[in-house]
Amino acid sequence: MDVYTLDQLSLLKTPVVFLLGVFDGVHIGHQYLLSFARALSRTKGIPTAALAFTSSPRAIMGGNVGQSVLTTPTHKRELLETLGLSILIEAPFSPEIQAMSAERFLQLLESRCHIDTWVVGSDVGFGRGRSGNRVFLEGSVALREQSALFIERLSLEGENVSSTSVRKALFEGNIEKVSQLLARPYTFRSSIMNFEQTPYGYAFLHLERLNMCLPKEGIWKARIIGENGCALLYIKNDSCVLLSGVQGKKNREIEVMPEAYVRPAKEGWQELLAEEKVLFC
Repeated sequence: MDVYTLDQLSLLKTPVVFLLGVFDGVHIGHQYLLSFARALSRTKGIPTAALAFTSSPRAIMGGNVGQSVLTTPTHKRELLETLGLSILIEAPFSPEIQAMSAERFLQLLESRCHIDTWVVGSDVGFGRGRSGNRVFLEGSVALREQSALFIERLSLEGENVSSTSVRKALFEGNIEKVSQLLARPYTFRSSIMNFEQTPYGYAFLHLERLNMCLPKEGIWKARIIGENGCALLYIKNDSCVLLSGVQGKKNREIEVMPEAYVRPAKEGWQELLAEEKVLFC
């Protein structure tokens, strides 16, 4: 998969099957959309390309600039590549883009990218005030000799699938539902900011929280991907701490898989030692 910024997009000359969104979490709704794009890509013999905003337009428009994210940029790239996306275009939802009319936004894309076919949700909305809706896009692609495929939003158990629904299930501690919405075990990635060895051979790993969306607060049984044994995860307020047999290394990025909720967090992260029996799994 090739990765571009919006400024580099003029380097892309080939026609593409085009997708537009944030793709936070790369959940089953995103996967569903990509399956249609890949099918068109094979039929037409042209690559797929997705413009992924690095921040949520809806969150920014709603004043929630620091909305938590489900996937780091690197994790999102890896997931999209695994799903067969050919080209990823990353762009911040800048004040300039935020102020653009739908028509001006299309002109910007036209100057940088050769779109053959759009594959978007039927509730698509882009441009100032989300005026670039289905009716607008249908008229625009006809004038530009393009085509558009509109896909109805996927639902699970009667609820529309979205990054918001994934966050809601996480906050509720419903890891099973989160994994259903992602079609993979839920994990998150973070870097070790600091670590402390215990006398028992374990280490407290203090993880960088940033604006990652994490499960509900409390103590969780967890695993570190690629490592043997179990870990304990403490989440409360701004603290995210692992008790693990893994040796700490500052700035090392790890991938954590919460498996089961143990209990609420009562005091500080040191209380993880009271649950160390969970580590013998």
